Amino acid sequence: MPEMTNYLRHLILAALLLQNLAAVAQPDDTQLRQNLGIRWRINKKWTTTADFRFDLNQNLGAFRRSNITIGASYEVTKWLEASLSYRFGTGFNRDFHRFRAALSTEQKIVGDLSGSFRTMVQHDVRYLDAGYLSRYRPNWIWRNRLQLRYALSQKARISAYTDLFSSYRSAVLTPYRLRSGLSASYLFKRRHTFEAGYFFQNEFGIENARTMQAFELGYTFDVVKKKKKKKKKSPGGE
Repeated sequence: MPEMTNYLRHLILAALLLQNLAAVAQPDDTQLRQNLGIRWRINKKWTTTADFRFDLNQNLGAFRRSNITIGASYEVTKWLEASLSYRFGTGFNRDFHRFRAALSTEQKIVGDLSGSFRTMVQHDVRYLDAGYLSRYRPNWIWRNRLQLRYALSQKARISAYTDLFSSYRSAVLTPYRLRSGLSASYLFKRRHTFEAGYFFQNEFGIENARTMQAFELGYTFDVVKKKKKKKKKSPGGE
């Protein structure tokens, strides 16, 4: 399988690059994020998703948290997509509810190289009860991500991105985190998408700022509608 061999060659080169980046960066912590998901393309406009993620931290030696996320996206135009999602996260220290809204666009640059931009607003709430919410001071997080994606083939993709986090509280917008990384995906038999990635995260301008790196592994099952079989006309039929 020449296509698969070529993809593995690029993936190995990317892994070696990530290893060198990790050695130079010397982050405060190393994490592993493992994701299982399902995606259903309802029609040409609407897509729904659900996934479960299990995270390790403390240099892969301890449980960090698990997350369940459901979401939906809508293709507004050929170049603009809108999405909403809800996440419930639970760990030893705290539980939280996270709500997200995003707009994203992707444009072809040249050949198989494309660029995309996503702007996202997210908001965490610890408890969904009236008493807590009446005293809660909202802290909105605004994220802006730039990404380059290259199609190695119809099934294989590699991407590089950078994501800027900013906090909006008391009418003040404060950038505080930059996350940059690489990822790769491979679609197998139309339904199975395997993913691997790495990112390095740096915080700044806040108390107890930290750096960390994370390795990511993922699998997504695509619900594909079966094509309707054409009925054969009976001999002599109209």
